[in-house]
Amino acid sequence: VVGVTWDKKFLFQSVSSIFLLYFLSPLFKSVSLFGYLIPYPLNFLILFVLIVGCINSINLMDGLDGLVSGFSLLIVSVTFALGYYYDNKFLMILSVSLMGSLIGFLKFNAYPARIFLGDTGSQSLGFFLISAALLSSIDRLSQNLDLTFVIILLGVPIIDTLKVMVIRFVKGKNLFLPDKSHTHYILFGMKIRHKVTVFILQTFSFFYAAAAIYYLRGSEIGGIIMYVILSIPFMFVHKILDIAQSKIHPSYFRDLYEKIPQIFVTVFLKFILPILSLLTLATLVGLIPIKSSIDTNLMLLSIAFILMLLIYSLVSQQSTKYKSDILVFINLIMFLLYSSYSETLSGQISFLNLIGPWRLLLYTVLPCVVFFLFFRERLLQKKVTFLTGIDLIISIFIVLITVTATMLPNSQIMNINVIIFQSFLLYLFYKMITIVKEKLQTLLFYLSFIIPLLILSVLLIKN
Repeated sequence: VVGVTWDKKFLFQSVSSIFLLYFLSPLFKSVSLFGYLIPYPLNFLILFVLIVGCINSINLMDGLDGLVSGFSLLIVSVTFALGYYYDNKFLMILSVSLMGSLIGFLKFNAYPARIFLGDTGSQSLGFFLISAALLSSIDRLSQNLDLTFVIILLGVPIIDTLKVMVIRFVKGKNLFLPDKSHTHYILFGMKIRHKVTVFILQTFSFFYAAAAIYYLRGSEIGGIIMYVILSIPFMFVHKILDIAQSKIHPSYFRDLYEKIPQIFVTVFLKFILPILSLLTLATLVGLIPIKSSIDTNLMLLSIAFILMLLIYSLVSQQSTKYKSDILVFINLIMFLLYSSYSETLSGQISFLNLIGPWRLLLYTVLPCVVFFLFFRERLLQKKVTFLTGIDLIISIFIVLITVTATMLPNSQIMNINVIIFQSFLLYLFYKMITIVKEKLQTLLFYLSFIIPLLILSVLLIKN
């Protein structure tokens, strides 16, 4: 590993920023910030500072496992939705390429991480994020590049970096060197768990992204007000959490937790969970595609994709003795995607057709998962981890897609959002079952590959 000093980093960042400005310059005629047009050449100078600043802020944010990769996934999901909504093909390709890379990378980068970004990875990611954000902010009709959208969208790294630079300036320290006064380091130093710290910052990232979309598609003034209101608790989040920790004693929640009658826990484990498992199985049976008009080439590609995942999981288990549960989530997405765009078995079963498989799924699985989330230690009489770092990031990602689909009304985005949510709900139910009945994990894990492969093969033969 060769170390690079901050001045050499700045040189390379400056060169890449100039190339980006050269690429973007034909796409806009004016630059605005908070409603004010910035005159030439000041507009290019501000753009240059913003690009270099964002590259550095993403680099400085990379202090905890899954923080930058999860944040980046949220941002590019927004830019992809905007590219799709405005039919900006280049932005769509850039965003979906980053999304695919980040989803694969996040599996190994989420806590506990096995692969890390490093300076090169985080700076490259910062460059692509600011590129996608700037492309999203250009109005094709007026050809105006609105920096307000970019500043709101990337609120977490920008505000955190500015806050740290002000603190370092006041203390007379070098502004460009690493520092432990970043928000993620402070929160983690307060003995807040790693994945909870990341979840808190990703939650703020979600709200900033929602404010940015509202600024672009709703009210500009409203978006700016949301940005200002959100920035106040973000800058003082460590103070707020410190007060909350001192005022709310942990024993209060423990006493409240232990007051729940044991009969509820027993009934859930012995009666409710088995019944809901059967209902969920019936729902999945009803969602099996029996006839589809989807292109056969796409089916072949899907089969090849699932087979590659299966081979990877087999090789991985042989070498690490570890099953990657997140692959079940991906398989469920594939299953529900084909179910959504095909004629399903529920249309042939009057009971399922009357109630609706999705409604049955929502009313049974969701309460079951929520109950298990809060009372799993009472159920199992031991401490267990249910939601991993990547699970928390996915949950924020789903909420962000929901908000995006609401503000950018599009049936395709909305349908994909529903499919991802359904898949995540079933994935959590799978995790719950395998925690309660560990012997079922291997069977259910590999069935998540085999069933979609069989269904796709049958559909392919029928076509």
